Amino acid sequence: MKKKKIEKPMSVEETVNKNILNLITPSGIEIDATSAHIGENYGKIYTISYYPQKVDYGWLADLCNLEGTSATIEFRYTDSARMVQIFNKKIRELKAEKETTRDEAEKQQLEVAITDLKILINRLAVEKEPVGYFNIMLHVQAPTKEELESRIKRVSSAVSISGCNMMLLRFRQKQALQAIAPYGRPNCAEVSNVGERNIPISTFTGGFPMAAAGINDPDGYFLGTTINDRLVILNQWLRNKDRVNSNWFITGLPGVGKSTIMKKIFAYEIALGRKIIVFDAEKEYISLANDPDIDGEVIDCSGGTTGRINPLQIRSSPKPTTEEEWEDEQFYEDKEVSEMALHIQNLRAFFTLYLPGEMSTGKRAVLEELLIKLYKKFGIDWDTDCSKIPNENWPVM
Repeated sequence: MKKKKIEKPMSVEETVNKNILNLITPSGIEIDATSAHIGENYGKIYTISYYPQKVDYGWLADLCNLEGTSATIEFRYTDSARMVQIFNKKIRELKAEKETTRDEAEKQQLEVAITDLKILINRLAVEKEPVGYFNIMLHVQAPTKEELESRIKRVSSAVSISGCNMMLLRFRQKQALQAIAPYGRPNCAEVSNVGERNIPISTFTGGFPMAAAGINDPDGYFLGTTINDRLVILNQWLRNKDRVNSNWFITGLPGVGKSTIMKKIFAYEIALGRKIIVFDAEKEYISLANDPDIDGEVIDCSGGTTGRINPLQIRSSPKPTTEEEWEDEQFYEDKEVSEMALHIQNLRAFFTLYLPGEMSTGKRAVLEELLIKLYKKFGIDWDTDCSKIPNENWPVM
């Protein structure tokens, strides 16, 4: 009988999946006096050190949805009786300060502070509302040091818009990282005491970002709903700390409803008595203007019978309203620049845009000379008061 040959097992070389290895490997942590880096990300931990006197519903949403920032919110319940004693003492101090000050503005500020403290005492002592110490810590992170500094500036600006200030936890980065970590220790006194502020429970719960507050502007109109089905009642002319102008930018794929929402907004604004001017190259808003409830006017700018935009008509300069505009007006007066000279400068830019690539320096010089001759033919020179010339007495294209 022949012996059966025993085959040797083949050796298999196992490769290491570095991507999985990076995922399961514990992240390195580097901490110094002003930063707390985790893994490949650089980071710094801040605390909110100042809050506004009055806040709106859902006010925490802006602070908890900052770019590249994780937010930790702490609330520690405390006895309201002790807080009432502190508020009473503070009211006595403010009243004494009000009696001694002579500045009327400071007196009114102190009066407002006293009134706010009285309202708080009523909520705590009479209505028995719970109160506690509140603290927010922000961990700003970025993949590079340069991007981290840039992100910190943007986060700081967003915090300032909310009426708050943030402060770097110097020499407390380790304790702060322990406090904000999921496995850490909450209410760490070494860092919580830096930014803690006492607030009623209603202010705390009413500010949660989970509330997903919509927009409810005074004198606004219903525009739609948010992703959480909250109402959006908008007044686009409202000015506050997070809206400094009324500019809109509406974008989307063809057919998604850009023109429809624009017509809806226009109809609301017209109903509120606003005047709207639309440059309608695609003729999308003619039906809206001709609606009997709107009774608008359609002007063919290229030569219609109801009106014309005449680039050659010199418009009188508007009167300055701000200090900067007054300085500009003084510049023109010192240089003796007339309205006709200013308008010829505008026409240079107009024809350059109207005939792109065709207006050379020589052609612009010839054009300017011909414009001066044209205006002179119509009795208009450098010293003419253009506001007194009727529309039909101007040259046309």
